[in-house]
Amino acid sequence: MDTAAVSVIDESRAIIEGKYDSPSTNSRTKLDFTENVVDLLQTQAAEMKALYERLLAQKPEVSTPIVDKVSIPSNDGKGSRKDLPRIEYTKMVMLSLDNFDDYKTCIYNLGYSRQWPTEWSKPTFQNLKEVWDTLEGKEDAVRREAYLVLLNTIPPSLKYLVRQVQSGDVVGIWKALFDRFLHVTSDQVKKMVNEWNNLSMSSSNLSVDKFVSLIVAKSQALKEVGEEKNDEEEADTFLKGLSSDFIWLKNHMRMKTNKPKFMKLVKIAVDYAHDNKMLESVKSKVMYAESGNDTPKGVCR
Repeated sequence: MDTAAVSVIDESRAIIEGKYDSPSTNSRTKLDFTENVVDLLQTQAAEMKALYERLLAQKPEVSTPIVDKVSIPSNDGKGSRKDLPRIEYTKMVMLSLDNFDDYKTCIYNLGYSRQWPTEWSKPTFQNLKEVWDTLEGKEDAVRREAYLVLLNTIPPSLKYLVRQVQSGDVVGIWKALFDRFLHVTSDQVKKMVNEWNNLSMSSSNLSVDKFVSLIVAKSQALKEVGEEKNDEEEADTFLKGLSSDFIWLKNHMRMKTNKPKFMKLVKIAVDYAHDNKMLESVKSKVMYAESGNDTPKGVCR
């Protein structure tokens, strides 16, 4: 506290304690006291104004924290997704060296539930060729969420894969991950196509349900590397790969002019396997030849 302020306080205390007894002195002291208070307030007001102007002139320094895991904003006023529940990372599949397929499935399910564009949750080979134009690309709450989810589910040991991906570039992260885990080369694509052409229940020792799942998984894998299979090709591969237990069904379907679509064919095959007790194994214990019937049960005529 400065000397002027101390003097004013001392004088005010003296007046209150009645130390100035003379009326003339008392009046003069009160006048001096009032003038001192006014001067002090004016001085302090000037100092406060100068301080305020200095603060306005200063540009605040903004620091950017290094964040390992960024929480998705849930209640801010700008760019929030407060209509959706908070993402629980503990319930998600974290990427590792040997779980890329499970990781992709988890991200797809999350992206679907939170209405991400398909190219951010389940990108195709064509999507991976696209380059994000930061001048035209709009960075909204959905893009930020998708980018941060991918970033936060990559462990520190694999963060180097995305170190050159620009903030907000969701497809850019996927491209880096596909390059690392799929190893898409011409030889690899040829190998995958060859595997597709030779899929069979007998060689894989699978039941009909598991064989269907294998067909779907292989079709999706080929789609990711730019070798997409249509419904007719999936149906042909499935029919060709059925075991010898399904020989009657295979011959019956080959004679049809209008062949059923893939999922319709799957239903026919599953019903056929169920009626002939072949759902749990590749080789049926009860062959239709032993039953004495020319036509197995459960076949659509």
